[in-house]
Amino acid sequence: MRPYPKNRWQTTDDAELNSQRRQFTQQRNQALWRNEIWQLEWAEWIKMWQPHWSRRGRTANSLCMVREDYTRPWHKDNVRLIERGDHVRRQHLHKQRLKAQA
Repeated sequence: MRPYPKNRWQTTDDAELNSQRRQFTQQRNQALWRNEIWQLEWAEWIKMWQPHWSRRGRTANSLCMVREDYTRPWHKDNVRLIERGDHVRRQHLHKQRLKAQA
């Protein structure tokens, strides 16, 4: 078995920072799984989330990160934080437009 680098998991004593790092990695991996281009760096991602971290969640008025233009990559100039309920409505309209084009 090969040895792993000491900084492989990049954990700290700060539980919130570990949670943020885990969420960043999960969001990046989900985008890559969907074959979306990910050009958002950790520093850019955390700068956007840091002041709003307590509002992140799964309720309609919790915040989530979305792309402005679905055809462009996940990049600091193409993402913003919006309420999850707004995102669901936005996705619904986008899917309707795609059906109309087909």
